[in-house]
Amino acid sequence: MFNAVVNTGTYDTRSVLDRTHSPVCLTGVFAEDQGTLPKGLIVAKNSSGLYVPYVPTATNGTQNPKGVLAEELDTTVNTSAPVVKHGTVVADMLLVGTSESTSNATEDDIALLSDITIYAV
Repeated sequence: MFNAVVNTGTYDTRSVLDRTHSPVCLTGVFAEDQGTLPKGLIVAKNSSGLYVPYVPTATNGTQNPKGVLAEELDTTVNTSAPVVKHGTVVADMLLVGTSESTSNATEDDIALLSDITIYAV
């Protein structure tokens, strides 16, 4: 793993994409002002059709994963980023949470991804 300090931030060169089954990424439009969302975050769509963090305990539709954020995204600056819609991703890079707090994806979260043809390896 290679990490480098750039100015006051950290740049992580690891990729969430796994090339054993080439991923299909589409540009996703995210809701504004969610802070900086990390790559590997499992995402869902809100009632406006915009990407937001997946929330396993929700009942408003955000409990249904729609993809995986492929690159870090600062939603205070930009609202478009690549989202993995199909293929393989690195399992230990999958996250659940928000810009303030994330945790590793559980087996249940990963199973829901496989239901939408995103496979964690």
